[in-house]
Amino acid sequence: MPETMSIRIVACGRPEEQDIHVEKAFLQQGLPGVEVVFRVCETTDDVKAAAADADALLISFAVIDENVLNAAPHLRCIAVSATGYGNVDVAAATAHGVAVCPIGEYCTDEVADHTLALMLALLRNLKHYTRQIEQDAVWAFDSAVCRRLKNLTLSVFGFGRIGRAVAKRAQAFGIRVLAVDPYVPPEVFASTSVTPADIDTALRKADIITNHMNQTSGNDGFFNLGAFRKCTRKPLFLNIARGASVNEDDLCTALDEGLLSGAGLDVLRDENPDLRNCPLVGRDNVLLTPHAAFYSQESLADLRHIPCSNLIHFFHGDYDRIQNLVNPQALA
Repeated sequence: MPETMSIRIVACGRPEEQDIHVEKAFLQQGLPGVEVVFRVCETTDDVKAAAADADALLISFAVIDENVLNAAPHLRCIAVSATGYGNVDVAAATAHGVAVCPIGEYCTDEVADHTLALMLALLRNLKHYTRQIEQDAVWAFDSAVCRRLKNLTLSVFGFGRIGRAVAKRAQAFGIRVLAVDPYVPPEVFASTSVTPADIDTALRKADIITNHMNQTSGNDGFFNLGAFRKCTRKPLFLNIARGASVNEDDLCTALDEGLLSGAGLDVLRDENPDLRNCPLVGRDNVLLTPHAAFYSQESLADLRHIPCSNLIHFFHGDYDRIQNLVNPQALA
């Protein structure tokens, strides 16, 4: 990369995300002379305006579609500060010659640990016991029903890195694991002692369901009342992936009708939910966490540095060093 090259990188985010001093220092060290600015992007027009004179975008949840790309004649790369990138129209970006680089790996252990934490807390009724003690001053172990973990069946939807890490942890408790993922070869299931299953079988046999599927247009509202009615064992339902995978009204109905015994959710469809009016709040058998499964001090540092490294490698032409370039054909 010529030293005189002028590069403008625009970070798009919510108002509370505008402290980018870490990213700016990292980028300026790797790309001397680079201009790094932050723009609040809460609407499509905001994103279009931010992209208009950008050579690269640094985003988390900003939606990048054909309209944005048409307004960004200089744009060459989109670095996503997340492993999921359903908010980016990759086909359109490729057609415009724009590389898309989400994070490949940074928080597998944290997400898997968080999944097990929710599962264990629900199976052992910790929320119920805590409320009973702190609010009612009642000390009674038999006010809730607990089940032995050994020999329960966990159905994992999405058997990538995180799904496999969850399976390994669950197996340590003696839990049997089924997994649904048509993209995973048989040898992976065999090597992890996990049984592949179709959707209906996984729902029917599950004592616990955990969702780790990537968000796609094909799985929006995947977990709906039709799916929950196929559950015969009143399983726990865990969603640690994307809120869009779940029809939340149907989830509430399934909980109310006893189709599910409880739910642990790290994500909701709305990234900024109205918690005062959320029908999932206030239930003894529901645990909610604020999209926190990814979080540790270590993972947060990786989350800030990896997208910047990807941009540095991109502008130096070191494409093989980019952690996760999902559309290399855009470089042609």
